[in-house]
Amino acid sequence: MWKSLDPNTGGIMSEATTVSVFDFDDYRAYLRAKFEQLKAEKPFWSHRYFARKAEISSPSFLQLVINNKRNLSRESVFKFSRALGHTKKEHEFFENLVFLNQSKSLKEKNYYYEKVARNTRFRSVKQLQKLEYDYFSNWFIPVVRELVELPGFRDDPEWIAKKLNPPITVTEARRALKVLLELGLVVADDAGRYQKREPSLTTEAEVRDLSIKNYHETMIQLAKEAIQRFPSDQRHISSLTLGITERQFQTIKKRLVEFGDEILALATGEDRGERIYQFNFQVFPLIQRDEPKPSEPCGGSPCSE
Repeated sequence: MWKSLDPNTGGIMSEATTVSVFDFDDYRAYLRAKFEQLKAEKPFWSHRYFARKAEISSPSFLQLVINNKRNLSRESVFKFSRALGHTKKEHEFFENLVFLNQSKSLKEKNYYYEKVARNTRFRSVKQLQKLEYDYFSNWFIPVVRELVELPGFRDDPEWIAKKLNPPITVTEARRALKVLLELGLVVADDAGRYQKREPSLTTEAEVRDLSIKNYHETMIQLAKEAIQRFPSDQRHISSLTLGITERQFQTIKKRLVEFGDEILALATGEDRGERIYQFNFQVFPLIQRDEPKPSEPCGGSPCSE
């Protein structure tokens, strides 16, 4: 049976702590806030004291984890939870949060985020964050946002579902409208017509990084499928394989950003759109990067932290 230990007395917890793990999407930030709270309440709390309670040999391990210099294993997650007095639900949430933050693959990150987002307290605190995750992680939602500006748009989920290419389900179309309205990215005017709006999206770094990677991965897959789905006069796909210097790479990245801004300015002119296109820009290495030489710890460039 799981027993929640009071981090101050070692006895069973009877009250919820001020700093709640359910309020965080970064477990290192949670550990920092939790430690500061416990230290303020009980001055004897220290990294050495925590290490003893967690049955960890190194008194500096907690600080190394907080500073992103060490990760937690499943066993150390359990030890941390016991030392911090987590309930069973708090431990399960903390464990999922740890592996969300530490996972390397996109598939694993999405798996653990979905588990984290099932928590009722987390959803209530991070409701806007979940909507923004949905917006970027579902390719069709940004497309529907652009669709509302086109002549002949109908706010009928069945019509929207059939209009997209590839088609989506009616349920997905309803979800798209719901997310767009709740985020304020689309609003209804006095006549009931939908219009785009430009509110800022402020998702925290961990989830924003995950959701935008989901977006890029899906759009790259759609680009791959477009080779077969559309004739050449309805698409443009080209590629180059080049040997370039690091300086040239940075210059090219800068120019691609500037070109993207030019396209955006052109598309947001006075003329209303007739169709919706996806523009992807990808530049990536095709060989392994050379490791810095021992005599040049930062590859001959100034070191920074």
